[in-house]
Amino acid sequence: EEIVKKIQKRLKFDYLQFHGNESPEYCSSFKNTAKIIKAFRLKDLESIKGALDYDVDIYLLDAFVKGKYGGTGKLININLAKKLVALIKKPIMISGGLNCKNIAKVIRELRPYAVDVSSGVEKYPGKKDTGLLKEFIGKIRDLG
Repeated sequence: EEIVKKIQKRLKFDYLQFHGNESPEYCSSFKNTAKIIKAFRLKDLESIKGALDYDVDIYLLDAFVKGKYGGTGKLININLAKKLVALIKKPIMISGGLNCKNIAKVIRELRPYAVDVSSGVEKYPGKKDTGLLKEFIGKIRDLG
């Protein structure tokens, strides 16, 4: 905790993004220095209830995969995400299994502030495919 606070004090990031088991209190302790993005791995209704304990600026919703924090390529559970979105009334980011085939549906159903894509636009792990990136962005732009 202290190392993050020292770094934030020195560098003054506009946003801080947390992906671990940070408590609501820990995340809130940065509210006066930056906007807070907190990742939530949606597994079940209990995970939705847990997310409601947080007062963050942006909720980053990701798929749940046991023992993994992101980068799994698994698509988020849209129905669980809809339930949380209806309760929080705050901006959301969507992550988890996004690709050219599903991005339009995900955006139409969840209306996110932003999306986070990685493996869905890769030729192989770690190597982005320019064609897939262009197609992905084009699908989003086509939505208007």
